[in-house]
Amino acid sequence: QQSAAEHSRHKQKNTTNKTKTNSWPTCTTEQIHKITAIPWLGTCVPKLQWLKGLVNSQMFSPKTKKVDVRLFSMKQIGIASFLGSALAGMTLVSINNFRLGKSLLAFLSIVIGIAIFGIVFAVGMVLPLPGVIYGAVQMAASVGIAKTMFEKQYEENQAENIPNESGWVVGGVTVAWIAVIAAAIYTILTYMEIFS
Repeated sequence: QQSAAEHSRHKQKNTTNKTKTNSWPTCTTEQIHKITAIPWLGTCVPKLQWLKGLVNSQMFSPKTKKVDVRLFSMKQIGIASFLGSALAGMTLVSINNFRLGKSLLAFLSIVIGIAIFGIVFAVGMVLPLPGVIYGAVQMAASVGIAKTMFEKQYEENQAENIPNESGWVVGGVTVAWIAVIAAAIYTILTYMEIFS
């Protein structure tokens, strides 16, 4: 009987340990390093420890806050995206992320901008809608992504009365991208005419 009881306790202990191993641990706020950009990545699920390490890294969220960093406002990003496409808007988003020390998000911002512009351009080739609509779509997408990435840091800047980046920089980036896009379209149309 004693042997049977010990076997039963041993089996129950193994079952409890297995349950603890397979279950997701309860994470406290201190254990979870949440970032403004991608909050749902801040998790302590054992299988995603490598992902947690990436999120906690300097590339996503620097441990030291930079002081007096001028950022582009959401309005500036929206205007650049509407006039110069998502390429211009996401360039400003990229600069903001870089100044905040988020180098990986700065690179991803450019990639996202290219993707948004590519999708809108492809749709525009099929559906010849007014350009205002495509500009508005790119503006909404860029501003939405910007808010997701650094809205909290921008609001902190505003609370500390740190001025926004100069509008001349916004204009320069916008004009530069308009020139690049126009040159690319002209080159494509020229080659199409030559080989047609």
